[in-house]
Amino acid sequence: MNYASILTNFPGIAAARLPQDVHVFFEDFRAPLLGAALATNWLWTAVSGQSATGCSAFAGTDNVQALAGGILKMTSEATAVDGDNITVHGESFQIKDGYPLYFEARIQAVVIADSNLWVGLTNSDVDVIEGGVTESVGFEIKAGSIYITSSHTSEKQTDTGIDLTAAVFVRLAFFFDGVDTIHFYVDIDDDGDFVYVGSKTVSTTAEYVPENVMLTPTLEHASAGTNSPTAYADYILCAQQRYRA
Repeated sequence: MNYASILTNFPGIAAARLPQDVHVFFEDFRAPLLGAALATNWLWTAVSGQSATGCSAFAGTDNVQALAGGILKMTSEATAVDGDNITVHGESFQIKDGYPLYFEARIQAVVIADSNLWVGLTNSDVDVIEGGVTESVGFEIKAGSIYITSSHTSEKQTDTGIDLTAAVFVRLAFFFDGVDTIHFYVDIDDDGDFVYVGSKTVSTTAEYVPENVMLTPTLEHASAGTNSPTAYADYILCAQQRYRA
């Protein structure tokens, strides 16, 4: 198990003695990392009518530890659905039998009624919230309400019944057990106490899980109305067993 008691018992992440047993992506947003393909880790794309990137490395405030450690600031323009999408170059993860996977992100919306957010894995999709169905698995936050979501030909979202708190970080995680189930967890108070919020079964067609499709970390923030909202991302982690279990 990891530090939050989420079951992630596969070699290389449960015990780091053999780190080559996993391949890992971790982004701490310590510096601007957005740009053209092959130039940086992340590709930025305008969502809807966003005229320029709203993404920037956020400088923390003295004596405020919550904003230390590298923070990405995302500010959308004051038009509904305008915003920013960032996706990691190179699809290198897969929901595939025999290969357990763990994903976690820590994000915040300053005014929850003004922001829509999506975070998880996609097939390099550059417009997740309003752009229609893509290959994906992750979390969508609609004006504060947290949903687990996945798509493969069609999309299915399930309301967790949990809402964000304004200007408070939330941690979102999911674990694919390497067999047939993805388990979803939310730490709404950012205290390391994750709550199980549901699962998706890979073998069940109605769950629309993107099985055997190459995926990559993706984060999107867009305005939910006519204000200009701000959201923050602290980190994104994705780790998968390299060799078949």
